[in-house]
Amino acid sequence: MITPPTAAALDAAAGRPADEVYDIAEQTSLAGDGSVVGAAVPPCVADCGPWFLRLYARAFDDLVSDLLLVA
Repeated sequence: MITPPTAAALDAAAGRPADEVYDIAEQTSLAGDGSVVGAAVPPCVADCGPWFLRLYARAFDDLVSDLLLVA
């Protein structure tokens, strides 16, 4: 079982990349050209378009939601 402090830490750890990836996806001139590689966007998805980046960010959000249900 995940303790509330652990869930809060995981929320912070997963929520930040989700926000960063959503921001990148909205900057459509940057998304899909491979120039957004960083902590939130690994090289294997840097060439993907905004639609994929939104799905990628949503995975972080879904993980956080699931963790909060368990805690």
